[in-house]
Amino acid sequence: MKKSTLLSLATAGAIVLTSAGTYAVWDTLSGTSTGQITVANSSVTVAATNMTFVEGTDTIGEDSIAYTGTAKFEVTDAGNNVDTMTLVPTVKNGENIVDAADVDVTIKKGEVALTKTDANYTDTTLTSGDNEYTVEVTVKNKALAGNTLDVEVTGTASHS
Repeated sequence: MKKSTLLSLATAGAIVLTSAGTYAVWDTLSGTSTGQITVANSSVTVAATNMTFVEGTDTIGEDSIAYTGTAKFEVTDAGNNVDTMTLVPTVKNGENIVDAADVDVTIKKGEVALTKTDANYTDTTLTSGDNEYTVEVTVKNKALAGNTLDVEVTGTASHS
């Protein structure tokens, strides 16, 4: 083959490759898939009220003082979507979380202590409406005397 024939074939091949790698204005390169959902049940809301704590008796010779308060969570659940409340208590001294060795927290619903796993308490008898929990904080470290401790209980509703 002549050089001119090889050059012609190489040029033709380059044109074909270049044309195959480009897109025309009328080419469609993307698409959108759409669908609809129907929300079956109404939403769930959990509203909490602030707690007020009552001081227990500071007995001479005792190493701790217990404080008791009530945490109330109003659950609105028209569709019966939730049946469990996970409660996570946090005790803070200012911005710092108080070490678990310095305080004990117990949470009860009525007279029944809730099951505790790690730092979480679980109520498997959650109902729509008011759910009241007795929160007992026992301060074991006398070095905390004179400090104002903030107690938070975060409640999260779920379905088991």
